Amino acid sequence: MKIRNLFLLSALSGLLFSAAWPYWGVPFISFVALIPLLFVFDNITSHRQNHVKMSGFLYSMIAFFIWNSLTTWWIWNSTSFGAIAAVVLNTILMSLPFGLYYVLRRNFFATSKGYMALISFWLSFEYLHLNWDLSWPWLMIGNVFAKYPQFIQWYENTGVLGGTLWIFLCNIFIYELILAFKQKTDKKHKRIWVLLTTLILLVPMSLSLIRYYSYTEESNPIEVIVIQQNTDPWSQYDIESEDLIHNILELARQKVTPNTRLIVAPESAIQDYAWQNQLFDYPSIDSIINFIDAHPKINFISGISSLRMYTSPSERTYTARKYSGSEDLYYDSFNTSLFINSEKEASMYHKSKLVPGVEKMPYPQIFGPLSDLAVDLGGITGSLGVDKDQIPFSLKHSSAIVGSVICYESVYGEFFSKFVKNDANLMTIITNDGWWKKTPGYRQHFEYARLRAVESRRSIARAANTGTSGFINQRGDVLQKTDWWVPDVISETLNLNAKKTFYTKHGDFIGKIAFYTSIVIFLLFILQQIFPAIRKIK
Repeated sequence: MKIRNLFLLSALSGLLFSAAWPYWGVPFISFVALIPLLFVFDNITSHRQNHVKMSGFLYSMIAFFIWNSLTTWWIWNSTSFGAIAAVVLNTILMSLPFGLYYVLRRNFFATSKGYMALISFWLSFEYLHLNWDLSWPWLMIGNVFAKYPQFIQWYENTGVLGGTLWIFLCNIFIYELILAFKQKTDKKHKRIWVLLTTLILLVPMSLSLIRYYSYTEESNPIEVIVIQQNTDPWSQYDIESEDLIHNILELARQKVTPNTRLIVAPESAIQDYAWQNQLFDYPSIDSIINFIDAHPKINFISGISSLRMYTSPSERTYTARKYSGSEDLYYDSFNTSLFINSEKEASMYHKSKLVPGVEKMPYPQIFGPLSDLAVDLGGITGSLGVDKDQIPFSLKHSSAIVGSVICYESVYGEFFSKFVKNDANLMTIITNDGWWKKTPGYRQHFEYARLRAVESRRSIARAANTGTSGFINQRGDVLQKTDWWVPDVISETLNLNAKKTFYTKHGDFIGKIAFYTSIVIFLLFILQQIFPAIRKIK
């Protein structure tokens, strides 16, 4: 096959993945998106003498560069450098599993295509990409069904990695079915591939639909209000903090009732950079207290930038920066979810999954001297501090225990479930998606929250600075949502759920299994290189 055709097939895979992706994509296209790339790999393996060892990596880069560019270009609206870095780095990382797979096919597998190695390498990549400082798991393949949770209700057992595994298997089975007809094999062989392909496609969807229509939430209601104050993130700090919180509370008054137990305001709703030991000295927080005094059964969650001073060297964290004008004082800056109840008790959770290069310098323990290059969009330089534990808030006048994830954290299934493991029976997401403007970015972010609802079987109240805020039930259905670029307030009665799913208990076990499988495959490959007499795997 000519290089031009190989190039076009690789590009086709990237275009198909893009056409499958939320918000406007058709997810079922993902079942065939890898097939052009599989044709490429079969061809360059069959004619390996005409291709360099890097060919698998290079052709993969074509597909993944197109996919990344067409689906995450909107990052440019918040940071041009970040957009380029995200697309380039993610393209390289996505290509590595396929590049390694090609090397093994050239040198390790005799007649087998080694599909298990390919699947293991990719799942290992997705798993590791969830758990390192340069994490950007926006395009995990299992995310493709975010807008259609009725087809992936079994994510409550497997998480998103289960969806990735399913989509890889569907591509491989459909590809082998195509080859069976193309190579004119006997009818029995064809019938077997037709049967297997039909089963791998339809059984998971059928089981999911049965679970979707049979799932019933236990009645354990709580009335929740979500605020969308609709401020432009690029100019929000030009607004006085007191004026902004006044607008938020005015919106809340439109919906508050005697049954309301929780109000959720977005990330950055409180604009003060507040010292944690002086919280109640700030007028904006005093306004919230006055509001709660008038509605004494209300609990309030809002985003705020908080500061913590360290007076002793033993207290300092690796993210602490020196306090201006002092040789001995250091402090941390946090992106914080603040919880206040009617007894004037305040609790805080600090964002722990930080955006690389924006809220943190990756691996600050190593690159500490360069940490000032990480600039927080709110105006704080240096890497933000984080919380070690994901502890939910216990509401007053309600049995609700509420986990509050912040923005980017809602993309991480296992991380999200840590709040649930710590007994959260209701989840909130506070975010500021306005940086990306009216693009697929904020829509995708909202849809990903539906995956978290299915994985954990928790109702979710999502408060965004501007669209999309909303409510999601335990099946992943959207109960209400707001429009883009309008101030709004919505109210919903959500059901609490104390049961923990298999995924909540065991997390990304599929990724761990794939990772250990990959290690075994590599060890066998190394042994084969050291002892060439070892027979190639068939």
